[in-house]
Amino acid sequence: MDSEKVLAFNEGLEPSYVLFEEARDLLNLLSAQAGTRGLRIPKVQERSRLPFSKLDPRLQSKFVQTLRSYEKIFKMQIDVMDDFLDVSAEEEAKCLDVVRREYGLSLPRDFDNTLASGDIIELYDVDSIQIYRNLNFFKTSNYDLMDVISHTWMELWDRPAFVEDSLARMVKRVFTPGAPAIAPCEVPDHILRERAFGMSQALMISFKNVARVEDQYGNPAGVLLTLRAEPFAEGPEVDKLGFI
Repeated sequence: MDSEKVLAFNEGLEPSYVLFEEARDLLNLLSAQAGTRGLRIPKVQERSRLPFSKLDPRLQSKFVQTLRSYEKIFKMQIDVMDDFLDVSAEEEAKCLDVVRREYGLSLPRDFDNTLASGDIIELYDVDSIQIYRNLNFFKTSNYDLMDVISHTWMELWDRPAFVEDSLARMVKRVFTPGAPAIAPCEVPDHILRERAFGMSQALMISFKNVARVEDQYGNPAGVLLTLRAEPFAEGPEVDKLGFI
């Protein structure tokens, strides 16, 4: 038995195939719910089963646990989405209140005042797992969430090398003692290109704000980000753009 399976057994974690199937069922349920309102979210593909099984068992378990809580928040967003598949800034703030309660996290209250309709909102924990994303994330991605957890960023997307350094500095700064809980991201605008599974979408990414996220004891728990994404293409690539 390999070391990861021993770890899973000793910590009482579910085997990876059980977690994969639960996550798949949850994600396909979200896809079906979105489809009733006209929002297309890809269903989980079998291609992710093997790479998912190779993840650290604790990360597999954490991913499924966050999906269980996320299902309620996702339905809330679907219910308040307008006919143009948009959610108002006021409703986004209400969803973040549910995020606070469901995940037991402390998010800066003033962060709600920075939100605008059309913002992509992403919450990452200390393991860099995306544990929350709003509907605008799905409107700008051709990947399903199992793709996102099971494959590295570099496998799925291509972006300028300077972005990684900018993001690392940004996260370090927001957790510096005495630093503001909310700050402009200061990551230069850049082009993000999908590169896996035949996807060819390109987006112009503009980061807006970053906020420090803490647990109920005041310990670092992750970061909350807002950004904008617009389809990008030039010349003959315009006709190939796979933007949803």
